[in-house]
Amino acid sequence: KLRFLAKTQPDAFSRAAQWLSFGEYLHRQLLGRSVCGLSMASGTGMLVIRERNWDRELMSVLGIRPEQLPQLGDFQDGIRGLRPEYAARWPALRVIPWYPALGDGAAANVGSGCAIMGNWALTIGTSSAIRAVVSPDKVVPPAGLWLYLVDSSRALLGGALSEGGNVFAWMEKTLQLTSLKYAEPQVAALPPDSHGLTILPFISGERSLGWHAEARAVVAGIMTHTTQFDILRASMEALAYQLRAVYQQLIQALDMQETEPKLIASGGALLSSPVLQQIVVDTLGTPLYPSNEHEASARGVALLALEAMGILPDVGKVLPSLAAPVQPDAGRGEIYQQAAARQWELYKTLLGDISE
Repeated sequence: KLRFLAKTQPDAFSRAAQWLSFGEYLHRQLLGRSVCGLSMASGTGMLVIRERNWDRELMSVLGIRPEQLPQLGDFQDGIRGLRPEYAARWPALRVIPWYPALGDGAAANVGSGCAIMGNWALTIGTSSAIRAVVSPDKVVPPAGLWLYLVDSSRALLGGALSEGGNVFAWMEKTLQLTSLKYAEPQVAALPPDSHGLTILPFISGERSLGWHAEARAVVAGIMTHTTQFDILRASMEALAYQLRAVYQQLIQALDMQETEPKLIASGGALLSSPVLQQIVVDTLGTPLYPSNEHEASARGVALLALEAMGILPDVGKVLPSLAAPVQPDAGRGEIYQQAAARQWELYKTLLGDISE
């Protein structure tokens, strides 16, 4: 984005005093000063994660001066003292600590009970992701995945998909479904991969694993008897196959072939659809524990604030509230594996082999 701005708006780029996230900008307005948390800084791509410092080589390439980037701090580095005009307006907030902004994914992991190694967060909201907490100094992200910080001692390794509930919302409108809730029993009645369709669900481009921003959605195999419910089910299965690729990459990167992680589910699109939950579980071949926390990010921020204040010793020791696990079916899993292989062949034909 900085290179894009420098190219398309050179005058504005040259006049910029500092480059901030909205969190730091808000703190400057309310408090007169700010700290950029390591979580937000690592998400910019401008941070050398193992050094916990801004990347000077990248600054040089982008034409950014060190003083144009904000002061770094950890999540517990709160700032107290509202500016006089805001202190007069909100006296109760006059001396409370304001902590640095956090990445949404980091907060969601903490809030859903995935702040410890072994508990992985699987989220399907508008988009989708699988994230695992790791030591930032012991993991090098493989191709297709990313690594960013929760704080100085915890990082998230994972992969994100551009597709999720946005695909189903588009189909609800385009296929003129009464509602996704109405379509759920019709979709549930269809056997796995019985529709003969192969879908690349890249309605908003592709992120993990291939990072083809220009990719577009493809539906192959439509016939005269194909129904709207066939297409909706096929899109759910297609999303699950993409999550399977991320899941397998994570398993390999963290050498967990012998130890199965505990997958904790969050996100409105996933938690609202038992059919989607079962498809994902059967595709991955592992149980899925739906979270009872429907605002995982907000809860995660609150828990980290409590840890920063010394009220909680470790957010990882707070037990999550989980529903009964959804269990996989091996027979359906075999069908999905074959369908995922068919999707992969279509992917390679249109976008190339990312494994080479």
